[in-house]
Amino acid sequence: AEAMNVTVYNFPKVHGTRFVNHQLKGLEKLLNNWLVLLAAIEDIQGSTQASKVNPKLPGLKKKLLDFDFLWHCCLYKEILDVFSEVSPKFEKNQLLVSEISLAIDKADSRLIDMLEADQDPETLIQSVAGITLTSSNESEQNLMTQMTKQMLKPNHMKRLEENREYTKASFTGKVTRGSNRGCNTSIKDLKGAAIPPLRKHMSERFDSFSSKEFTSMLWINPANWDLDNNQAEFPLMDQFVSIFEKLLTSTSFNLSKYKREWKDLRMTHKRLYSTHSALAFWQPILKNRRGEFPNIAIMVELALSVGASNSVVESGFSRLTTMLTDKRLSMSHDTMERILRI
Repeated sequence: AEAMNVTVYNFPKVHGTRFVNHQLKGLEKLLNNWLVLLAAIEDIQGSTQASKVNPKLPGLKKKLLDFDFLWHCCLYKEILDVFSEVSPKFEKNQLLVSEISLAIDKADSRLIDMLEADQDPETLIQSVAGITLTSSNESEQNLMTQMTKQMLKPNHMKRLEENREYTKASFTGKVTRGSNRGCNTSIKDLKGAAIPPLRKHMSERFDSFSSKEFTSMLWINPANWDLDNNQAEFPLMDQFVSIFEKLLTSTSFNLSKYKREWKDLRMTHKRLYSTHSALAFWQPILKNRRGEFPNIAIMVELALSVGASNSVVESGFSRLTTMLTDKRLSMSHDTMERILRI
């Protein structure tokens, strides 16, 4: 990379993770480093005695020169890109449960568009990886092919986009091509095999988030409010109160006062917080204005306590593991629970 004057990235851990964004980052770095890896392997093979070359390197080079493997990686990245906006929000627990159904519907719509799109392998590789392939002979299966890519110069990633400079990286080698070169059928077949089961699994996995328990929370997000009618959210709020009546009545919640508080809250939002996102809006309300809206605060805290993913649970397990050291093995379960709550 230093000799080629380009930027490369260390590979993150991608195996064993359930978050799409981790795998996407690993794949992005692989596609960015593709030509540099090929050049480095060839340089090692040419400057080192055969007996000292890592036996895995020839196999890795063969894989990187496999045309089908390259466009398979590009198609996989294209599919992961569909979930790249949703996955980090699940991971960081930044997605309201009432918004999950909409986010999944958007991802499903993009998958349908991808399924119907007509692509050839070279165009896919160029658009996703930025790699251009130029072959010397169109008839042979193992073609001497030049692979080129515009790559960032070292330390230019932190610059503003208009100030970044690029270097043209290239590698020439025999790229192994399958029988489907120049034919869209292979891509269509792979999409047809991968995307429908993925859509089905996604639909089944998140189907419960379209139930009334979650749709009754849509009023949490100011983006869903009717700006011309400060009572438009009352039917959903009434439904929410009805569903969670037992939990609410176990607190100091006053059913007769929350609608008056809601009208005042709408005015407060309009005057002071109209540009805030949902979570950024509720944070100062719950922290500094609880006395003005005590019943709304209880409803909001109940709605926000419902996690959109299991990341909260996994985070709790991680904290418990950190807390339970060798010197604390005698702690009772009750003590651990109390510390974990703190």
